[in-house]
Amino acid sequence: MQYTSPLPKRIGLVADSHDQLEALATAVRILEERGAETLVHLGDICDSLRLDLLEDSVRLLRKHRMLVVKGNNDFMLENLLRCQPPEKKGPFDHLAAFLADLPMRIIWDGLCFAHSLPFDHLRSFYEPIDVGTTRRAEDIFRLTPHRILFCGHSHRSVLFRLSGDKVSRENFRTHSGSPWTGKSATSSSPALFSKGNARSLMLTPGVSRTSGFPRKTLPEDPV
Repeated sequence: MQYTSPLPKRIGLVADSHDQLEALATAVRILEERGAETLVHLGDICDSLRLDLLEDSVRLLRKHRMLVVKGNNDFMLENLLRCQPPEKKGPFDHLAAFLADLPMRIIWDGLCFAHSLPFDHLRSFYEPIDVGTTRRAEDIFRLTPHRILFCGHSHRSVLFRLSGDKVSRENFRTHSGSPWTGKSATSSSPALFSKGNARSLMLTPGVSRTSGFPRKTLPEDPV
């Protein structure tokens, strides 16, 4: 899915809430209090066959008009709902339709939001970007034009940054002093990003460490 409207000034990110409704609601509240104009969920809103929990999560996402990409757990539950016998399928049709309509990625003015790999094949749900080295990140920088990729799945706070022909792997919550920072919603530690022509790939942790990022800190020069 591609958006052509201007980016909002502040975007709030949520990832891997896994039916933790209370944590999701708290993250949404904190991000909105910090001025997030648009909220994006990076997938895995569900984690089990508790359809009552999924119903509540979907209701919360719709209430706050969150943009959502599909995670591997969402895909699995979508297919389980689709395979239900007719007598059991009816009450959950709207949930199956919601999951089926989720895009695998959102592309918006140089940014890409995905659950893991930023592609449209099924492996994108499951294969982690962080394999302990920069190898997979190097492939993504080579194969995609996105200035920044935000993704979940790994439950880790990791930043891969391309500057020139070198890719670095950083724990972005441990640095300070960069002119390009985004504050975490549940921590006073700043998250570091690159600037100028550098490109970034950020792995976002689970819902308990949701982050919001100011639009004014995005790089000014396209890649």
